[in-house]
Amino acid sequence: MTTLNTPAGPVTCTATVDDVKKIYAECRERFGAEHALQGTRAQMSELVQALCPPPTEEDVTDAHVLAAAKARKTDPHVDTLHWLQKRHGAALWAEVDRLIAASGVVTP
Repeated sequence: MTTLNTPAGPVTCTATVDDVKKIYAECRERFGAEHALQGTRAQMSELVQALCPPPTEEDVTDAHVLAAAKARKTDPHVDTLHWLQKRHGAALWAEVDRLIAASGVVTP
């Protein structure tokens, strides 16, 4: 279990290295060694997103509006909620990659 810091606040992710190992074994059997990592990343992303749903309009604060406005110069986005959800998603992808790396199923 990991606590992820996102702009919307901390989110607890209960996905584990054991989940990665199980999913990787299934993907390796189903897709072969060549595509096992790609399948694992996709399925782990789906799992982590289900465990850590994106922020909603109710989660947007004045601080988010200001941060999104500043970020717009280098990070185009539609509105503050989109920016907040995009940042949340980036934190989830980082956690997926961290879990996969920690699992040891794939060597660099």
